[in-house]
Amino acid sequence: MPLLMNEDLLQDLVLYKKSHEKAVSSAARSLITLFREICPSLLVKKDCGRPVNPKARPKAYGEVSIATDVPDIELLELVDNSMTDGSDAEASASDLDDEYDIRAGREDRGKYQAGTVVKQKKARQKTGGLSNRQKEHIKKMPLAAKRAKVARSRQDKKQRQRQSGKQFQGRKAWK
Repeated sequence: MPLLMNEDLLQDLVLYKKSHEKAVSSAARSLITLFREICPSLLVKKDCGRPVNPKARPKAYGEVSIATDVPDIELLELVDNSMTDGSDAEASASDLDDEYDIRAGREDRGKYQAGTVVKQKKARQKTGGLSNRQKEHIKKMPLAAKRAKVARSRQDKKQRQRQSGKQFQGRKAWK
């Protein structure tokens, strides 16, 4: 850890938490939280936060922490013993049956099709086609035609609003 980060470098990076760039300030804050867990001794007192483990130190290369006090470990050992007693063959057979059922449900769709696409195709076959709104949604339009359609709908909306006699609901010209 000393080769990776020292106190001066970390303190310089932590000062970026006041930056006006959101990405920079969030990166500095995440660096602070990382070093709160790994090595809080490198941080200044105000950045340490509440001490979870003030004597925390970085692990040496290859060092592993092994949990020795695990609650209810006996239950896990009982389950392991029951699995090795022969019920393993039954479990694998039921797993194969489940996998077969799943694949049987997927055989009507192609290799790379989502389930919703298959449902839509089935709906088209049953009803005889799509509604005009669904066709409009699917239809590929050139960008110029799309913009023209949006402009037309906007004009229609304004015209309907003027004819309805309501107050103006748009943007204010002043602020």
